[in-house]
Amino acid sequence: DIAITGIGMRLPGGIESLPEFWKILIDGDDMIQEFPKQRKHDFLRCIDANKADMYSKLETFKGSFLDDIDKFDHQFFKIVPGEAKFMSPEQRLFLQVSTEALTEARDINLVKGSKIGVFVSNSEIGYGELDLPSDAVGISGLMSGMVATRVAYQWDLKGPTMLVDTACSSSLMALKLASESIKKGECEGALVGGANLIMYPARKGVHGDTGILSPDFHCNAFDKDASGTAVGEGVICLYIEPLQDALLKDKHIYGVLKGVASNSVGHGNGITAPTATSQQSVIKAALNTTELKPSDLSYIEAHGTGTKLGDRIELSALSSIFHDKDSSNKVHLGATKTTFGHLDSAAGMIGVLKVLAINVFKNIPPMHLFRNPHPELKDSSLIIPKKQIPLNARIFNAGVSSFGLTGTNCHAIISQ
Repeated sequence: DIAITGIGMRLPGGIESLPEFWKILIDGDDMIQEFPKQRKHDFLRCIDANKADMYSKLETFKGSFLDDIDKFDHQFFKIVPGEAKFMSPEQRLFLQVSTEALTEARDINLVKGSKIGVFVSNSEIGYGELDLPSDAVGISGLMSGMVATRVAYQWDLKGPTMLVDTACSSSLMALKLASESIKKGECEGALVGGANLIMYPARKGVHGDTGILSPDFHCNAFDKDASGTAVGEGVICLYIEPLQDALLKDKHIYGVLKGVASNSVGHGNGITAPTATSQQSVIKAALNTTELKPSDLSYIEAHGTGTKLGDRIELSALSSIFHDKDSSNKVHLGATKTTFGHLDSAAGMIGVLKVLAINVFKNIPPMHLFRNPHPELKDSSLIIPKKQIPLNARIFNAGVSSFGLTGTNCHAIISQ
């Protein structure tokens, strides 16, 4: 088993800690807001004049956005101002949150040369699309793969370092690869995370043209009236290590990763279309890596996009596993996208973060936007919580799903 012993995060609303994250989940604050004016202003100054004219005329674009993505303490990291200025915000922010996770789990002064891996998901860096000055320092600040490399370079970490990109399932896939690397002895511990930022107010492409984005910019997953997903940002990092090592050193353990599985949709209804059979299969595969049965789980953090097709297929897959509506073991179902939107390459990480928060605070938070149950919930033992649910006395086991637009599915099992 793998222990999670360090956490770092930057989430909308100025959230930088688990208690701050938990408060938003409980209070049900509406995190959806207009695209940051200053960011839009800066973006328009840094692109071609024709593009600037087009973007300046765009209709309203809302989502769950980070504040102050330009803030970075380059002196702390001993990075010269010229280099720091042209590092992508994803690099700067992930370097900060990974340092926080590493500092919590390890003595930061003793990690130099350690076999610590870095596994990061970062699907897209819009910073590279800007018209940056010709004196920008090299290309290292704009490469997606450098998000992981920057951390290894900063602290002289010698374990495997890699970028993982399977779209929406990237960060959960990164967690799978990192845990496998630890079990194979390639590294003694690993920093695992995801970064997702939106550099410009896009209503085209994946959010607009495909009908994925909700007309009111809110995600109401598993409600029969749900009409699409929401846009979200976040940068999250976890430190993981063998459970035995964490116990021997008497470390604080946020949760235990029991197992992770992944698969592919293969040839389905379309290259980006999900299937219930593949989702059902990956959940069962994850359970098979543990000694747990479906009846041992008390909570599922779902992918929960709030799209018509996505919700129907995911609920069909879950209902086929948790199908006994008369069972005394009811499985509560949640989706963080209803609060923070779809974090894309960090979507799996925020799902894991929510499960860790439930484990720490011993309550399951409500889904505040949920009103009318989806028809697929009718004959299942799945329950959408409308109020806080205290954890019962039995051991807390939870599943986390993350399904990529690429057809790559992941599911993780986490216990207390």
